[in-house]
Amino acid sequence: METVIKNIHLLKPLVSEEEIQKLEHCALQYRKFARIYFKILGAYAQGDKTVVTIDCWQEKSPAENYLDTKELFKRCSELFAPLYSNSKFQIHTNTRKYVPNPTEIVTPEYLRAMLLKHKIKQKTIAVETGIATANISAWVNGLRPMSESAKAMFYYYFELVELRLSNSNIDNYQRQRDKAQDEE
Repeated sequence: METVIKNIHLLKPLVSEEEIQKLEHCALQYRKFARIYFKILGAYAQGDKTVVTIDCWQEKSPAENYLDTKELFKRCSELFAPLYSNSKFQIHTNTRKYVPNPTEIVTPEYLRAMLLKHKIKQKTIAVETGIATANISAWVNGLRPMSESAKAMFYYYFELVELRLSNSNIDNYQRQRDKAQDEE
């Protein structure tokens, strides 16, 4: 059976089946509505306490309702309140807020702007990437949705173009500086 909280089986010897079901139900709500996920990293005895380490993170949400690490910690604390309130448990929580993927900026508008900015033709990208010109045209004109892989390819393609330009400018600057020093 698939569980909502990863590694929940580590808690089974420590809490009742009813509490496990409540945790799973509430975690499912967090996953559905806010894309918040939980994972039990470990549960071990340390003296008279049981140390439980929980990982809590948020992924990309269609509603774009993102929480900071403090709020994620609060939600994790609320979910695992039965453990937090029990003095025999010591809870450690790791939280990771959602960090947008840099490729999310890639849209047809972005592509058109970058092509114009760098004076690159769609055919050039087709030759350099091996992707059919018709596909590139459809993405640039918004006629076909881009997969995450296509967005990543375009993002890093233009990052490389900008890096090459930056290095070219540095090389030109160094040549001019070297020339000026030679003339002195």
